[in-house]
Amino acid sequence: MGVLCMEILTERDDSIRKIVLSGRLDTESSQELCPRVCNLMTDQPMLISLKKCNYISSAGVRALLVIAREAKEKGIKLRFSDAQPMVYDVLDMIGFLPLIEYRDTAAEAEAELL
Repeated sequence: MGVLCMEILTERDDSIRKIVLSGRLDTESSQELCPRVCNLMTDQPMLISLKKCNYISSAGVRALLVIAREAKEKGIKLRFSDAQPMVYDVLDMIGFLPLIEYRDTAAEAEAELL
């Protein structure tokens, strides 16, 4: 088993569940990400910050899509925010940002979730 290249930090306040992805979102880490995030879904809105995610592969993009679809099916408000330039460029280049309800800042995303 390899070394996990991503850390998933969670924080919950009274109104929003916040998740910060830190490190590489690649094939290996995306396999852990989907079930962990989906298990955290409740009726509470969720914000996933990409501010510490420094790499995303096609498997990582797919993981974000799976999470977004799962949230939609469960009726959970979900926003993604704060991608680093390289990650943002990948998501933008493939036309993915509108599909995952991306916002440039966490503050902007939180305002929509409240």
